[in-house]
Amino acid sequence: MHKALDPTLISLPADRIRAFRDQHIRAGCPTSGEMSPMSGPGMLPKTTAHRIIKGRILPLTPQQAVAFLEACDVTAPEEFERSLAAAARVASGNIRPWTEEHDRILQKIAENLVNGAAPDLKAA
Repeated sequence: MHKALDPTLISLPADRIRAFRDQHIRAGCPTSGEMSPMSGPGMLPKTTAHRIIKGRILPLTPQQAVAFLEACDVTAPEEFERSLAAAARVASGNIRPWTEEHDRILQKIAENLVNGAAPDLKAA
């Protein structure tokens, strides 16, 4: 498991691009073809993963951001929470999907703490 880079340092969209690219490098530079099936059917298309890796785009949805991080071997709900909080902080336009996904992950973290369960973000 790899630890995501510190999202509290993200203050601009360009910082998010660098953070995704850095996380990809820390994960050993998996190819976009390797990343796509790691994230589940349709969650992270190969072409989208490639464009994120190259720094041309940011994930379009919070679920795509989580899928990219999962494909980079980031699995701790706390790491997703911090990344989504940073995304909501620097997003332009409609931030509602980002804040809703952030809230969903916070709820899952709380449930895991209460139940002592292993993290399973897809079950929520």
